[in-house]
Amino acid sequence: MPVRKVLQLLESWKSGPLSDRRDSKNVDYIRQIITNDSLYDVQNKERDHDLHGWLNAEVNMNAPTSSGRRWSVFSKPFTSTNRKRSYKSLDELEVPQIAVDYLEKVSDNDWDVFHMHIITDGHSLYYTCLYLLDKHDLINKLRLPVCSVKFFLRKVESLYRETNPYHNSIHACDVLQTVNLFIEKSERSCHMTDLDRLVLLIAACVHDIDHPGVNNNYERLRESDRALLYNDQSILENYHCSQTFMILKTANCNILEAFSREDKQYFRDSLINLVLATDISKHFAIVGTLQNTILSHFDPTNKDHIGSMMKMFLKCADVGNPAKDLPLAKIWAERVTQEFYLQGDLEKEHGLTVSSFMDRTKPNLAKSQTGFINYIAKPLFDCLAEFDSNLQFCLDNVCGNLMYWDSQQ
Repeated sequence: MPVRKVLQLLESWKSGPLSDRRDSKNVDYIRQIITNDSLYDVQNKERDHDLHGWLNAEVNMNAPTSSGRRWSVFSKPFTSTNRKRSYKSLDELEVPQIAVDYLEKVSDNDWDVFHMHIITDGHSLYYTCLYLLDKHDLINKLRLPVCSVKFFLRKVESLYRETNPYHNSIHACDVLQTVNLFIEKSERSCHMTDLDRLVLLIAACVHDIDHPGVNNNYERLRESDRALLYNDQSILENYHCSQTFMILKTANCNILEAFSREDKQYFRDSLINLVLATDISKHFAIVGTLQNTILSHFDPTNKDHIGSMMKMFLKCADVGNPAKDLPLAKIWAERVTQEFYLQGDLEKEHGLTVSSFMDRTKPNLAKSQTGFINYIAKPLFDCLAEFDSNLQFCLDNVCGNLMYWDSQQ
C-alpha cells in the first residue's frame, strides 16, 4: 500500500470517534515514524548497476542529513505603501531593447535561454533578473536601490564559471525563467508576499553560484577545502549561500539596505532554506515531505506551507530540463553529460572510481536520462501537477521526453 494512502487512513482514523487522547497521540507517533526521511529513500532494489551506482553517489542515500534552519514563522507578510517609482522605465535599468522584446515571451515554456544569452552577449542572467524584478514591481514595492541591484546581479553573474558546460550562468538564468513561469502560471502563487517573490527569484539566480563543475560526492572524496569547511554536509549548497551573503556585504551590493531587521532575517532564512533544498541528497526526503504537507492539505496562511511551495518551485526548476520542449531538453542533456565526463576525467586523474554515467569511454545518454527522469524529475513534477493543475503541462512534457529517451535505448 502506498505510504500516502496509509497516511490518509491514519488521518481519517484520527478524526473519527477514537476512544481516548492516547489513541490520537499514538496515531501522531505512527505518522511521524512513517514520514521519517528514510522511508522516502529510493528502495535498494535497482537491478541496473549504473543506475544504482548513480543514485548512491548523487543522492547519497546513507549520508547523514541535517534539518537546516526552519522557515521563519515570525516574519509578517511584507506590506508596502504606494511609493513614487524610483525609476521610470526599463530604459533607466538599461535593459537593451532587443532583450526587452524577447523577454516579453519569458513566461512561455519554450522560451530559449540560449538565444537570450546570445542576444545579450553572455548576460542573460543579469538582464532577465532585472526585467523580472521590474515586471513584478519589486524594486519599487520593496525599495530596492537600483544601483545596488545592478552591482549585485553583475557580481553574481560574474562568479558563474562559463567553462562549465552545464553549471554556468545560462543554467542559472534557465532556473530563474522557470521559477518565474511557475509564479505566473500557478493559481496558488498569489499567496506569496512580495518579499517571498524576491527571495525566490534571487535564490534561482544564486543557487549554483561559483559551481566548480563537480558534485558533492567528489568534493567529499577529495577532501576539498569546502568539504572540510562544511563537514561534508550539503557542501556546494552551503558554499553557494555563503558566497551570496558575502556579496550582499560588499560595497554597493546590499540590495536589502532599506529592509527592517525582521525582513532581512526572513530573507536570509528563506534563501538558505531554498538553496539547501537543491541538494539532491535531500531529494527523496523533500518529495515525501511535500506529499505529506501541501499535497495533503495546503494552508495558505501557514508560512511553512508557503515555504514548501517555494522549495518545490525552485527544485522543479533546478531539475526541470526534461519539462522543456524536446529540442531544449536534448541540449541540456548533452551539456550535463559533458560536465559529467569532465568530472570522470578528474576522478581517473586522482585514482578515484569513476562515477556512474561519468566515464566518457562508456557513453549512454539515453540510459542516464531515463534514470534521471524516473527517479528525480518525474516524482517532483508529479507533485507539482497535483499541487496546481495549471502546471500539468510541465508533467506532460516530462512524460513525453521520457518516452523519447526510452525509445533511444
